[in-house]
Amino acid sequence: MRRSSGRPVGHNAIGITLDPFTHDVYTANYEDASASVIDGAVCNGSVTSGCDRAAGKLPAAHGPAWIVADPAVGSLYVAGLYALSVLPLAP
Repeated sequence: MRRSSGRPVGHNAIGITLDPFTHDVYTANYEDASASVIDGAVCNGSVTSGCDRAAGKLPAAHGPAWIVADPAVGSLYVAGLYALSVLPLAP
């Protein structure tokens, strides 16, 4: 079995979602109020060439924990402690 090294994302990444069309992976990062995006085409179980690059970050509401991608409308919904952030999916 092959092991992949950890991918650098935001602090305390506790939520995760996937865009099934682009294979981008998004995490909700609780401690730094952000969402990270990982290019799943170059960082996955078979291809790890992009796994050592830092993930892109999007600002989100305070204390984000739950995250859902809706590729039909191109939006990422990130629920925080007191607010909901609606962010664009990565192009």
